[in-house]
Amino acid sequence: MIPVFFGRLIEACILLYAGLKSFKAIRSADNHDDTQWLTFWLLYTIFEFGTTVTDLFAGYIVPFYVEMKIIFLLFIGVGGGANILFPVIEPYLLQAEAEADKRGIDKIVDNAAGAVREGISGALSSKRE
Repeated sequence: MIPVFFGRLIEACILLYAGLKSFKAIRSADNHDDTQWLTFWLLYTIFEFGTTVTDLFAGYIVPFYVEMKIIFLLFIGVGGGANILFPVIEPYLLQAEAEADKRGIDKIVDNAAGAVREGISGALSSKRE
């Protein structure tokens, strides 16, 4: 079993690699790699959201939990797993998108982001004076 520290280090290296590949995808003319890495980040976000909760208890109970997380990240990042998993979760994402649109989540988040930007601008301008 991999110690937690080394597991997190390996995860960080995988994310650094994914970030580099995403940067290259943004700069390339090919749209396929853009879609591949956007799909990776979407799946990683869902994965990270889920493991935020499961890390609290499963990390101590489930054998090889850290190794399973690393394998999953490698699977969706370099193993082509993002292309396999996305069609499976897409119907659920479409439902969630419709519900979020119905509730006006984008407007709520935009308003909150605007308030944060105004607060930061106010704090920076008062600090300059």
